[in-house]
Amino acid sequence: MKKARERTGFLDLPLELRRIIILHVLKHRRPKEPVLKQRDIDGRVRLQNCFDPNYPTETNIYVEKERNERIHGNGLLRTCRLLRRDTLDLIADTVETGKAKMPPFVLDMMLVKGVGFFPTWMSFPYPAKRIKKLRVNVRIFRPKKGIVPLDWIRAGQYKADDYEWCQSPFTWNLWVVLLFYAMGRLSPSPANTIQADRVVTPPADAMRADTDSVPAYLSAHAPYSVNEMFVSTHELEYSADGKAYRGYVEDKLPQLEYYQEGYSAFGHEIFRHDQDDYYDHDEHYLSIRNAGKNAFSQFSDASVHALNEHLLSYYRVYPYRYHEPSRQIYVDAAAKYIQRLQHTYYSTEWGVVSGGCSVWLWEHVLTSPFEAAGLAKAYKIEKKKPHPDEEILHLFTLIKWRIDAGWWDNDMYKRLWEN
Repeated sequence: MKKARERTGFLDLPLELRRIIILHVLKHRRPKEPVLKQRDIDGRVRLQNCFDPNYPTETNIYVEKERNERIHGNGLLRTCRLLRRDTLDLIADTVETGKAKMPPFVLDMMLVKGVGFFPTWMSFPYPAKRIKKLRVNVRIFRPKKGIVPLDWIRAGQYKADDYEWCQSPFTWNLWVVLLFYAMGRLSPSPANTIQADRVVTPPADAMRADTDSVPAYLSAHAPYSVNEMFVSTHELEYSADGKAYRGYVEDKLPQLEYYQEGYSAFGHEIFRHDQDDYYDHDEHYLSIRNAGKNAFSQFSDASVHALNEHLLSYYRVYPYRYHEPSRQIYVDAAAKYIQRLQHTYYSTEWGVVSGGCSVWLWEHVLTSPFEAAGLAKAYKIEKKKPHPDEEILHLFTLIKWRIDAGWWDNDMYKRLWEN
């Protein structure tokens, strides 16, 4: 009588075979980007704002309810100690040394007009401490009637006058999704977190918490840093089922619920329709609109203003507070964990180009209020004052952070002071 064949488990395989399989699992990524279908809508939940009391209690960021097991090699790391050790050893001596080519780190972000941002990790192969390049793919969607829950639509409506003292909810949500969510800093637990100081009180109708949303606290530290974050915006808009609009197609929100007397829909100040009279008199912008790239051009401009002018002007203009919310937690997030941020935009001369954020010259931004060219000398001057400015001293902390990360260009700093 033949003996029954013994089953061979994964951990019974030779280490060489296990490493091949582990590497294959780490390389796995989602095969297809999400679209605005009912299944994807039902699988998302809104994030609560538990980190900045100067803004609405609810963000306009909708994330997946279930943790994505295909990122970080989560399944491999959680199964047992042996498999966890095998995985971490493989990452250390093969992946991080560049011996094995891995898929890029990619975050897909649907920007749904009138609603908000829908981020989805497409690829995050392993738990890196430093990522060479993180790509954020932005796709602009037009919602269709009945697909988005009414409370999501209402959460995206606000009175423009209520936000004259700060940045618009659109700009604020863009900061949150790029500087916090994409950097792994939003946590459901309040442990080891930080919060902005309250300077103003948002309007009462912005302070309601949705029972179906999940709390998002800001972790004190990011789990990884990024040498380059590249925000790549698709040139064409998409319908709810993912089909691209080629050429000019009139854009109109699909149902009356998106319109409320005295309120603006999410992104209204970016994707404005009252500019058509201007387009009729400008051949260049008329060509953009007719090519179906109007929204792309508008979002590109908005990104430049949100990330460059509105955000970094906080440290370039001294003193920093004019009875408006501090932007310190956002600027610090960029200074500490992102070496450089680049994005696609529309140039009137060159068309669609990939460009760097030229004003993200931290050697200039962080040293603007200094009273001497040398860092050591400027620090001594400030410390010897009877009442040193704590915010200026904080800039030295950020500079040291970037020096330790190898991100500080001292030659650039000297040239800026010489000029």
